[in-house]
Amino acid sequence: MLLLTFQIGKEKYAVRATEVVEILPLTTIRNIPQAPAYIAGMLDYRNYVLPVVDLVHLINNRLHNKVFSSRIIVMRYPVANKNMLLGLIAEKVTDTINVSDDTLTNTQITLPNANYLGDVLNESGEFIQLIEIKSILTQDLQDMLFQDEEQKLSQG
Repeated sequence: MLLLTFQIGKEKYAVRATEVVEILPLTTIRNIPQAPAYIAGMLDYRNYVLPVVDLVHLINNRLHNKVFSSRIIVMRYPVANKNMLLGLIAEKVTDTINVSDDTLTNTQITLPNANYLGDVLNESGEFIQLIEIKSILTQDLQDMLFQDEEQKLSQG
């Protein structure tokens, strides 16, 4: 399995490359008033309104650093058996690694407010934690961010 890796603080994380659509440079994002702090906003992605989550804020409760290696990872996000698009801001998005599925270990740790944290990989003595994209948004946020798109899909 191919993973796209990035860092948040000193910790490494990854997403499945099969869920990645594109990696964009950090750009201006329009704020969404009254959204939770980790919802960075939205941007125009090829005439699609792309909601963007600041993973740094979600995981470490601080805004992302605006450095050269910070990126917006455009991901497929499953909504009602359809793939929508969701942007994730991450820092030090620089590498991919190819790993065998059996090298991932279930942590056996369940955090109700962080159920997006998946299995871990021990890569040369360093843990890399998988982010489960389908679990990043609560159902309420999913409904809010993708309601119009769901309606468009149901109308044809």
